[in-house]
Amino acid sequence: MKIGIDLDECLAEFIFGFLNYYNNKYKTDFEFKDFKHYDLWKTIGGNRESAVKEVYDFYDTSHFKNLPVIFLSRTSINELKKDNGLFVITSRQNDFIEKTDYWINQNFPNKFSDIIFTGEWNNNGPKTKKSDICDRLEIDMFIEDNLDNALSCAKESRKVLLLDKPWNQNGSLPRGVNRVYNWNEILENYYQLNR
Repeated sequence: MKIGIDLDECLAEFIFGFLNYYNNKYKTDFEFKDFKHYDLWKTIGGNRESAVKEVYDFYDTSHFKNLPVIFLSRTSINELKKDNGLFVITSRQNDFIEKTDYWINQNFPNKFSDIIFTGEWNNNGPKTKKSDICDRLEIDMFIEDNLDNALSCAKESRKVLLLDKPWNQNGSLPRGVNRVYNWNEILENYYQLNR
């Protein structure tokens, strides 16, 4: 089986790290639960350009280099790696390939067949949809926290697991997209698919 996995908020606690950086820098008190949208500027203020600049600044800090790993993701990835091809499919900018590769190799060494960047947040350069990547790689199961990406990647031949977050509560889930609350539930869904 081929399994695609989003990076931020599925493997890496991006918002947690970003909030440590941002709240410290600006003496604010934003919390994880405040993010009803993953578009950062809809919570912290400003616009897309200012939020992208903050993310670029964040990537140059120890807060980014030391992003925590999502609870139980390491042991679950070890389990899934035994019999499957695993692919990270991330919306991160191409500018962060080197730093992202470093983080993944520190936290999930030799676990992924490939790390694919969609470039969704690129200021310049190509952008690719996660659904197109899933189709090209023939992904059988995809793990994601963004509702729009989850819905666009869902198809009869692909199971999509939506990891529950404050920003993905709006909208009903179609058949083939299951809401999960942690990595234990991701593994349970995987085992059910392989019975």
